[in-house]
Amino acid sequence: MKLVGFILVFIPLTLFSQEKLKPKYVLGISLAPEINFLWVDKKNSQQGQSRPGWSGSLNLKYPLNKVISMRSALGYGFKRFNYNYSYLIGYYQRTKEISFSEVELPVLIQLDLKDQISFFATGLELVYCFKNFSKNSMNDAYGISEELPDTKYKAIFNITYVFSFGYNIKFPKRNSLSLEPMAKVYIRDHLITHTRLWNIGLKSTYYFGK
Repeated sequence: MKLVGFILVFIPLTLFSQEKLKPKYVLGISLAPEINFLWVDKKNSQQGQSRPGWSGSLNLKYPLNKVISMRSALGYGFKRFNYNYSYLIGYYQRTKEISFSEVELPVLIQLDLKDQISFFATGLELVYCFKNFSKNSMNDAYGISEELPDTKYKAIFNITYVFSFGYNIKFPKRNSLSLEPMAKVYIRDHLITHTRLWNIGLKSTYYFGK
């Protein structure tokens, strides 16, 4: 039985080691225009409005074998969305124009699907919201608008779930460009309670010496 157990463990490890590539880090730089939108419960007189944002990062990819790679990055993101809600039976409507900056630290697993041309990636991202540029305004039923001081949010941490599907374009000197439609959702409420913030964008990454 011990021999059988040894064979069952040793053979898969041997096959994996044969597929394993020589350790090599791949560096890249990326930019992603995005649409940021807020999921809300419309039953409570709430409404979310999407607005454009963007993110950029320095990337690091480490191939584990010919199919699977680990990816991480140090990124910056600028996010924007609107949040509207009514009270006093619709007499007042308050609008929050929310804009904030964040640091992004993703850890993703990438799976190459065919000849390392197309791929799928998924994982988690730690974000740190450190700057808030939000504005508040209030409108009544007579069309009178008033600018209100915004509540100063403290810097906060959050975690997002990231998933994407992409395509690699190879260049001479072993460089490449990946085009990657992606989406991420904030796991915890972000700035507005009982809501869910989503980002959808197209990430372009240029890798050096792939």
